[in-house]
Order: sequence, then C-alpha cells, then structure tokens
Amino acid sequence: MPYQGAIYRRDYSSDGVLLKTNTYFGNTLTNIYSAALMPDGGVAMVGKTFNYSQASLTAPGDSMQFIALRTDANGNELWKKIWGSPVSIDQLSSVAVGSDSAIYVGGYNVTPVKGGYVAKIVENVSDVNESINHQSELAVSPNPASEHFFVSAPAGAAIAVRDVFGRLLYAGASGEISSVGWTAGVYFVESASGDRKYIEKLIIRR
Repeated sequence: MPYQGAIYRRDYSSDGVLLKTNTYFGNTLTNIYSAALMPDGGVAMVGKTFNYSQASLTAPGDSMQFIALRTDANGNELWKKIWGSPVSIDQLSSVAVGSDSAIYVGGYNVTPVKGGYVAKIVENVSDVNESINHQSELAVSPNPASEHFFVSAPAGAAIAVRDVFGRLLYAGASGEISSVGWTAGVYFVESASGDRKYIEKLIIRR
C-alpha cells in the first residue's frame, strides 16, 4: 500500500520525562526539520513531504514539496500547508517567529529554479490557503489568465515560463506574454536576476 506519513510532537518535562505525544497524519512520507514555539504556546513545524511517483503508488518519487504545520498549546492541529512545484525538490529547514507573530521559514528548491527560498506565513484563520507570501519581486496578472498575462519583475530580470513537466514555453523579458495555444492548466513563471530568483504559479483557463 502507499506510504502514509506521520508527524509526531512529543512534549517533555525539564527533567526529560515524556509528558505526551501528538500524531498528525499526512498522505505522503513527511520529514520535519525545524520547530518554533508560538506566543500562544503552540508550535510551528516545517520540513518536506514527498509526492508519489507517476509510475508507482507504492514508493515516493523524486519530487518533494514544502510543508508547514501549526498546533495550539495542547498539541491540536490548527492548520497544515503544503505548497511548491509538483515537479520540484522543495525543502524547509528552518523556522522562526517574528515579533508580529508571523512565521518565517527558510529552505531551498532545486527545480525549476535552483536556489535558496524564504517565505513569510501570515496566520489567517479565515483562509490559511492564501497565507503564503513569498515576499517576491515577481508579479503575474491577471491570474488566472486566458490569452495573455503581464509579468512585472526587477529591471533586467530573465523571465521563463514552464509547464508542470518542466518544459519551457517562454524565455525573455517581463511585460505582456501571450498564452495563445497553451492548454488549460498550471504553469510556473520564473524570474532570475543575479542571485535573486522567484517563482509564481500561473493558471491558464479556457
């Protein structure tokens, strides 16, 4: 049967006695690499979660995505967020809590653009799925798009657009880009300028 990942939180007393264990189940094999205490006594945890191989549902494939998990002071799961490219190798290795109670995470991604990754998660009870702010200098609009879209990026940045299989559909400068002839689905817009790299997801609708 397919792998089913589990995330564990264990609370210990000051003298090392195990007080309790909480388990949070996922649909894939998951690794947690860092945790931080929240102001309300809860915990934020980050790491990576594997995607299943397209060829096999019994073993994780080469693809990994970012994962962040938030609990309350009693260990109850408040929310869990998984994001990143489905064809990338994404991993979060550090987490910190700011004075504004925002959760700052760091890690790396390998494809489609290789480099470090930093994000800020602003807690939003009404819609956690929209809480990821990549602090990006890359903007794509409208999104979703149909026959064309506009890319705003730093001057001189190289822009590339790839599909979910990593195939290059556009390479050039920012500005208006035609998506005529592209099939409906998910694409990734990349911006690279020096050592600063950003990725935004683009949805094309027909």
